[in-house]
Amino acid sequence: MTTTRDYAVESYSVGAEDYLLKPVQKERLWALLDKLLDKLDRPFLTLHVHGSVYNCFYNDILYFESLSHLIYLHTNTGNTLRCTETLAAIEAALADDQRFYRCHKSYLINLDCVDHVDDTFVLMDGSRIPYRIREKKKITDDYYKYFIKRSLTNKVAEMA
Repeated sequence: MTTTRDYAVESYSVGAEDYLLKPVQKERLWALLDKLLDKLDRPFLTLHVHGSVYNCFYNDILYFESLSHLIYLHTNTGNTLRCTETLAAIEAALADDQRFYRCHKSYLINLDCVDHVDDTFVLMDGSRIPYRIREKKKITDDYYKYFIKRSLTNKVAEMA
């Protein structure tokens, strides 16, 4: 919330949900608060990005990439954020959630964002993520097991 529009566009690069100008319209504020309350139950990962703390919801994560000793978080909103954590630390933080899978020494992917698997993991946004070729059978088996389990879980939830 602010009195100036100067940083409106820039605010979204740090994950801002909205940009409210004073005086704030009550309806807009309540709508934003409702939206934020809906997100409270969603799991998120806290990362350090450009000297700031950034909370990224699991559903927003496409994949993490290790490149030249830096870690990049790629999101389904098209943002790419450089993190100070190591890929091993991020993998450990996400270890309890089966949707995150280390398919390569440089990549940790969100299996929920996989469109299909061929010689790479092809994500919903078209990104192609390599996997360890020597482990192709294990990796594709792991993906299909996850996919079947997720599909069955969704079917059971629909029936309830």
